[in-house]
Amino acid sequence: MSPFRTVLEQTFGFVTSQGGRLVAAVSLPALMVGALSLIPPSQGVKELGLVALSMVANAWLALATHRVALLGDTHSLRWGRREWHFVVVYMLLHVGLVGLIIVLSLPIMGLQILIPALPDTLVGIATVGVILFCGYQIAQVSIILPATAIEQPLGIQHAHALLTGKRGTALTVFLLFPLLTYLPGYAMAHAELPMLRTILPAVLLPIGNAIAVLALSFLFRLVVEAGPGGSPPSAGTSDHTDPPVKSA
Repeated sequence: MSPFRTVLEQTFGFVTSQGGRLVAAVSLPALMVGALSLIPPSQGVKELGLVALSMVANAWLALATHRVALLGDTHSLRWGRREWHFVVVYMLLHVGLVGLIIVLSLPIMGLQILIPALPDTLVGIATVGVILFCGYQIAQVSIILPATAIEQPLGIQHAHALLTGKRGTALTVFLLFPLLTYLPGYAMAHAELPMLRTILPAVLLPIGNAIAVLALSFLFRLVVEAGPGGSPPSAGTSDHTDPPVKSA
């Protein structure tokens, strides 16, 4: 069985068998992510503040999802060093992705200025290529996120080594998989009915995020199990003192 098919089956198997536990773990951060998506865009400092708050909310959602998937931990309300450490790593990874895309897009923008008649199709192809290249680079270390969430931090070289032979799966899970989960919300955002344009995308966004994070969790489990000397994370094996998880 291919690594991607394994991750896909485990992701949706978890949703169907542990849906109640997942909802219990991510309901509050999911509500925050959905509510923030309803705020209309602004300019200047307010917009930067909204972006930062949205990233923190999505980091909280990712942290809760990783922990319930890998440890069975449904206690996502406490905030301390562990939580803020994850938020910092999450933001650095995503800001790094955006920054890399911007830097590598500068030559394309320069060509557009120098050659105004440059075909839009060529510009579009080049832009997509830049996004895929940058996404590929960041995807190679993306399992740092679930590792950080369960307090088994990985270095960049170790994360890169663990994904040997599964780099295509990592790219799909980290970049393309989230894009696919956003499509229903994007389609609803262009619907004619006001409710479909506003409420449903706000509902679908955190659901898509949680599913994408689940896939990354199970990719992490897969590569750790396959890695030399690695041991899969399992409920109750973390080195912190979470309250015991009650059976669903």
